Amino acid sequence: MNKTVITGFVALAALFSVSAAANAQSEDVQKPVTIKLGVFLPSNGTIKNATNDAFFAVGAELALSKTTAQDPTIPLIYADYNGDSKNGAHLYDTGVGVGVKQYLGSGPNSSTVPYVGAGVGAYFDQAKDSSFSENKTNLGYKLDVGLEFSHAALIEVDYQDGGSLHGIRANGVDILVGYRF
Repeated sequence: MNKTVITGFVALAALFSVSAAANAQSEDVQKPVTIKLGVFLPSNGTIKNATNDAFFAVGAELALSKTTAQDPTIPLIYADYNGDSKNGAHLYDTGVGVGVKQYLGSGPNSSTVPYVGAGVGAYFDQAKDSSFSENKTNLGYKLDVGLEFSHAALIEVDYQDGGSLHGIRANGVDILVGYRF
């Protein structure tokens, strides 16, 4: 899939998300920015052998609407990075896309709130070892589950699939802690 199609898809999805959020809410979003840090555990044995079993992971989200008791869903824009290198080999995976987060079964005074989420976007992958070097843009996705504490701190586990690079899937599990600002 070429970069123009992927970029166009992500831009169109972002435009629809922003438009829907603007029409649905005129109030400011409560704590709209989320920053997350943690580890990425690649699923692919080839990646683990060339680099390490755990990578550095960082992510950011921008919520586009405010949650309410009647609508506990947040459309969002996200950016995620997973990367590691060892002995001249490396894999860097950066995803930028749109998604949704759905808060589950809690009242406005709950201190611990579970959630699920999903996102789709462009994943910019770069891999190198002694036999090849490749950069590629793929359509990728992520699926999240997490717990938010006191409407600020959170712990999250997500599965990301950034597509294939040189026949190797750039997929795995992130374990993250974060904070909403």
